[in-house]
Amino acid sequence: MLENFVNIGVLSVVSIKCYLLFYKHRVDLIKIIAKLEEFFPKSGIDQKTFNIEKHRNKIKKFGSIINGIYLSMVIDFILIPVMYKLYGWISSYQVDWVPVHTILFPFDQKSPFVFWSLHFLYVWTASANLLTFNVTDLFFASMTNVLSMEFKILAQIIGDIDLNDDEKTEESAIKELKTFVDVHEEFNQIALELDNIFAFLLFVNVFASISFLCVYVFLFFFGISYYLLTKYFVCFIGVFIQVYVYCYFGDRLAESSNGVANGVYNSAWYKASPKYRKMAMMIMKRAQREQKIRAWKFADINLNTFYWKFS
Repeated sequence: MLENFVNIGVLSVVSIKCYLLFYKHRVDLIKIIAKLEEFFPKSGIDQKTFNIEKHRNKIKKFGSIINGIYLSMVIDFILIPVMYKLYGWISSYQVDWVPVHTILFPFDQKSPFVFWSLHFLYVWTASANLLTFNVTDLFFASMTNVLSMEFKILAQIIGDIDLNDDEKTEESAIKELKTFVDVHEEFNQIALELDNIFAFLLFVNVFASISFLCVYVFLFFFGISYYLLTKYFVCFIGVFIQVYVYCYFGDRLAESSNGVANGVYNSAWYKASPKYRKMAMMIMKRAQREQKIRAWKFADINLNTFYWKFS
């Protein structure tokens, strides 16, 4: 009965994710991607200067972890039941057609035809659900990772503005800073749009993940076979890592947006004119209000929330 609850919950979360990302907010997300691409360093020199490879490697690392977890779930949900039956046939030349999955159906499942029909249905739904989770998790991580990177680049550029006593350089610096004020405001707007898009989705995802973790722990300790114990353990690890990925990249976004203020402070603003200092102060005040991704009005998505929830 509890596993039926989990399956219904997974289908509900997948449906909400597909509706929000692929239908309701699809146009908004395309616009955000275009804006992020506009500010992304294009030349090889710029990419080397701002250490873009480090950010790429980070998303590749987390992508490999997420793919590995979901691949283990595919093996656990799809291949092991078949191997389980094959082992029974090889060892005793008899197959017990009692379903390996503990999902309840209102008809007799103890026949080869019904077993394989349900298993292929299970293969299709499990693959579709895991693929949706994989794509949406990596999409969120990639979007927040790129925006965090661009906040850090902006902080680095502002900190490197040349501020000499020369009048021409001063005018040039003020003109540059005006541009960066607009860019910073654009980044803040993108962060707010991402928060609006992902807020309800993350609330549903985090609430469901915590519920699933409780159910998986209960089922793990009351599992009736080694297969079920393995299955629930893999599911527990998968959900745990998924929540961590969301919180990690949400935390990076908040930290990098706040880092723009440090970039301004570490620049040679004290050598500049009052006009330049006033503009620099404007950016610092904006940047001190760190940009957050929230799970609706439930909690901020960051590592503090993760440690609080699972401590």
